[in-house]
Amino acid sequence: METSYFRCGFRINSVLEATVCCVKDDRVRFSITNVFDEECEAWYYIHGERINPHQVFKKGESIDVRVMSILKDGRKNPATVILVRPETLPVDLFLEDHPIGSEVSGIIIAIRNSGMIIRLAENVHCMVKRCKHAKTGTWVACLLNRYNTNRKVLFATVL
Repeated sequence: METSYFRCGFRINSVLEATVCCVKDDRVRFSITNVFDEECEAWYYIHGERINPHQVFKKGESIDVRVMSILKDGRKNPATVILVRPETLPVDLFLEDHPIGSEVSGIIIAIRNSGMIIRLAENVHCMVKRCKHAKTGTWVACLLNRYNTNRKVLFATVL
């Protein structure tokens, strides 16, 4: 039986309501309240999601976030850093309308070694295997295969 522990008043993988305080180019700062009713700062760093945070998050908006980890390094920074991830991103809303197994169309925006990135909607991208005669800027039909909920990455195949 697994027990979860509170660190700094937060339980890892718990979902909390947070308020957007600041939106930067690659990160979003939230204000969240712990079990001791203390206001704390939490950060969401945008790594591979390929979203524009200025279009997705608005200052003062309340959204649900999941506590991913809590970092504390007293030698370099005395503050505690709380890393969170929003529960709902544009790719999640896209999947509500187009579930896994449905056919969608998108435009090729990048071709890298053995894969391509296809833009399906605003702030929604998927990864596919590279086609031999593919060019950036062309429209293709895709079949949605799978979705990694932890990394928020959508995978598809070109039809």
